[in-house]
Amino acid sequence: MKKVKYISFVMLLSLGLFSCKKEYKINKAATVNMSGEWWVQIYSEDDSTLQADFGDLEGSLITSNTSADVNSELLVDLPSGTFGPFAFKVKAPIDYASTTFKLGSGLLNLNDSTPSITIHEGKIWKGAATAPSLHKTDSIRLVVEYVDGDPGVKYIFRGYKDTGWPEDRH
Repeated sequence: MKKVKYISFVMLLSLGLFSCKKEYKINKAATVNMSGEWWVQIYSEDDSTLQADFGDLEGSLITSNTSADVNSELLVDLPSGTFGPFAFKVKAPIDYASTTFKLGSGLLNLNDSTPSITIHEGKIWKGAATAPSLHKTDSIRLVVEYVDGDPGVKYIFRGYKDTGWPEDRH
């Protein structure tokens, strides 16, 4: 009798545990296709004179979703310590459908709360770059002006999205 009760209990417990199929939906951020870690080089306005190479930067450019979770703005962060006093963190206006950055004048630098950054233009191209590991990845180009630090001078940020492979990290 004890065996029958035990087997019945185990069967009921098994049915209870495995009969519920709950489907979980993963919520994607509104800017998932434009978010990531980017290894960039910084060029002068003529787009040919290198101002800062991968080794000169103490980190990478990071694009991510804002807390508003909308597809009209993207958080763009060049962490402090990177490119000297030119580090910035701004909420940049974007056109998500075309993966482009819109003109953003006097964007508030969230690092020091001053309206000091203008993003003139930018674009992310899907699968357009080849990383040092020879893996295909996304490419980015941003035109940035530091209004309070270097007014009238535009810097071009060009690079590729981090693949996760060690040889692609700088």
